[in-house]
Amino acid sequence: MKKILGAFLFAIAFLGAIFFRNYHGTVIPYPTLWYVLFIAIGFLGVWLVVTSVRKNILSAQQEYDAAIETMKLSAKEIEVDFEKCVFNTGSYSQEVQEGMQPVDLLIPGPLAFHREKETEFVVSSYIIYTDDENDSSSRYISQAFSLDIVSLKVQVLNKKMFLYVDRHDKRKYFFELKE
Repeated sequence: MKKILGAFLFAIAFLGAIFFRNYHGTVIPYPTLWYVLFIAIGFLGVWLVVTSVRKNILSAQQEYDAAIETMKLSAKEIEVDFEKCVFNTGSYSQEVQEGMQPVDLLIPGPLAFHREKETEFVVSSYIIYTDDENDSSSRYISQAFSLDIVSLKVQVLNKKMFLYVDRHDKRKYFFELKE
C-alpha cells in the first residue's frame, strides 16, 4: 500500500511540476511556490517507494534467516567429507560503477552518466556431494560460494563445511561454511 501511495504521489508530483514549470497565467498565484511544492511531493513519493521496497527486502532476508535457523535445529548435520565431493567452478564478468558522490548529483544531464566503469571478474565455486547412507546414495548440490576452487577445497579439508539435511524431506538441505 505504501508503495502504491508513493507511486501515486510521484505521478501527481511529476504532472504538477511539469504544469507549473510551464505555467505563465495569472489565475493561480505563486506558480513557483506550487512548482517547489510538487517537487517536494515527488521526493516524498520516491522516499515512500524506496522505504517500502527496502522493508520488503529486509523482511524476506529475515524470514530466510529464521527458516535456516529453524531447519538447523531439527536437521541432520553432516560434516562434508572431501573424498565424497566433486568441485566445480564458474566465473563471469560484470561492469561495476562506483557509487555516485554527492557532487555528482550536481552535474547536469548527460555528463553525470559518462563515468568510467570497471569490469570485475567474479569467480564462484560449488560442491556436488554424494552421501552414501543406508544402501542409498543421495546427491546434494551446494549453493555457489564466492571462493575459487582451491579455497573451497581448503575449507572442506579444514572441516569448515557442513551440510544440513531435513530429516523428513531430503530435498530440503543447505550447505554452511563455518568460520
